[in-house]
Amino acid sequence: MTSKKWDDPQLDAAQFAIDRFLNAKQNVSEQMAEIYQSIQDGSATDEDRKRLKSLREQYIALSKEVEDVMGRLLVGNLTRNWSDVAKRK
Repeated sequence: MTSKKWDDPQLDAAQFAIDRFLNAKQNVSEQMAEIYQSIQDGSATDEDRKRLKSLREQYIALSKEVEDVMGRLLVGNLTRNWSDVAKRK
């Protein structure tokens, strides 16, 4: 995946977090599908179930990271935009 480059460090950080999340999401999804298949066919081990739990936790942590970055980005942009509006008055 090619990452878009921005002229703003905050946008670059947000893009990086989003790219990490999307790559991890794909990876986690593929691994989870394999484990679910092994559960369905009865070949899953206790280790597989532990790995599934770990994958879910990774997915949740990455989701929160993206939410945090996007929240900071949104607040930063809103603050910047309001500051620009105030300067025009």
